[in-house]
Amino acid sequence: NIKGCLALLMSKTLFFLLVVAFVSTTFAQDFLVYAPTNTGTGAIISSMGRSFTTVTAAQWSTLTVNDFKKYKAIVFGDPTCTGSASSSLPTTNLANLYAATLGNVMVIGTDEVYHKSQGGTGVLKSGLNFVASTTGKTGLYVSLACYYHGVSPTYVPFLAPLASGGKRFQVTGVGCYNNAHIVATSPAISGLTDSILSNWGCSVHEAFSEFPPEFIPLVIARNAPVSLGKMNFADGSVGLPYIMVRGETVAPINCGDKIVNSPEECDSGVGCNKCKCATGYTPQSPAKQDCTLIDLCKTVGYSGKPSNAISCVPGVNTRNITCADGWYPEAHAVGGNQRWVVLTGTTAFGGCSLLNTCTAYGFSGKPANTNRCVASGTSRTIYCNAGYRAEGSAGAATDNVVLAGSAAFKGCTLIDNCAVYGYSGKATNAVSCSNAVNSRTISCADGYYATAPASASIVLTGSAAFAGCKVIDMCAVYGYEKDPNVASCENLINSRKITCKAGYWAQAE
Repeated sequence: NIKGCLALLMSKTLFFLLVVAFVSTTFAQDFLVYAPTNTGTGAIISSMGRSFTTVTAAQWSTLTVNDFKKYKAIVFGDPTCTGSASSSLPTTNLANLYAATLGNVMVIGTDEVYHKSQGGTGVLKSGLNFVASTTGKTGLYVSLACYYHGVSPTYVPFLAPLASGGKRFQVTGVGCYNNAHIVATSPAISGLTDSILSNWGCSVHEAFSEFPPEFIPLVIARNAPVSLGKMNFADGSVGLPYIMVRGETVAPINCGDKIVNSPEECDSGVGCNKCKCATGYTPQSPAKQDCTLIDLCKTVGYSGKPSNAISCVPGVNTRNITCADGWYPEAHAVGGNQRWVVLTGTTAFGGCSLLNTCTAYGFSGKPANTNRCVASGTSRTIYCNAGYRAEGSAGAATDNVVLAGSAAFKGCTLIDNCAVYGYSGKATNAVSCSNAVNSRTISCADGYYATAPASASIVLTGSAAFAGCKVIDMCAVYGYEKDPNVASCENLINSRKITCKAGYWAQAE
């Protein structure tokens, strides 16, 4: 069947196209390289067995955050010590770039591609592997090449969005400096040594005299002239850093020796991670092995909305806020009747909102014979159907109960109308009382009526009063069928006496 075969072929072709489309939008190249800086960087990437795409300066401004996130890392390589920062690095679309690059970051102050045969290839390869290694996040590799060679201290506009804690990237030209020294351990410099990094002729072109606190110096220009700036490092060395990274796999050289040396914030103590205080902790002053837990209840607290909040308990980078009974943290979308919320970091507390107690607590799993629930403030009133008593209420026949906060409802129970209302104080000649839902049936003795003129029983609804048992007017009710020969009828209890006229005798049917 040719039509059938054609349909199958088209179906398979469509499936293939769908798969290809899915792959193309799900799996991107390893690296996106900014073309003006790609003078040999792409060739080294290919030699690593990894893939890349270049983006021109004209295309750059069109890229969205999601476009950047399709790559494991964005790369600004060394254009072999040519060009300037203003001509080689983009000045637009930086907000999208930095919003997307939340993974590992490496910034270096040398021309590694130009010196690829002297150790630069190792710097580039290990750096690229590092920035592309954060699962689910896009990294960033920035080579400042020779852009700031010989300049006085100046801030780097391209790196400005990385500023934090009042610190920015400030670079100082160090001339052709050749004494490189590793001061931290990291996969970013895997396989590299001081000797590999030194004596390139110009191992270092610019070093950082100021940088954001999240960045860790990996390699320094050791013993650079003091006039350029001076920093002390944990291994006792002095200089300015020129290779820096942001990531979780970095630790100073002497980290773990239980001695806190700059730039370490701590060493092997509580809250200390790779000699930096972990999230939720802050360094002690002076610095010690342990970090101090940040009490977010004191520093952030109730965010100015303490009304009806009864407690705040600090944790590691968290705080647990509890609202009073009948209130809940509505703004944080906690479910049901949950009165507490755990907030991370400095997340603002939205305040305690009045809880709809009927919605939250309702009938406590005992809805049988309930009529309605009415919420009011921090309490709720539950009403039972007619003939039922609300358990916990004060009266023996009260159909409702007011419950405060989360107090449990105990259910509705059938009212014993005979016990509660009984004969209404008129029990004479009454012989029985039987219960039903919201009613009672009272029966009178023979010869007495509960319902005129002669019914011995009556059904009373709810608390309706019983009028008592009354003697049946036997003569009026049953009489003598208007027999003209009857002289009189006399009422007795449950009987009547009929007397005939003279000359007549009485007989029962």
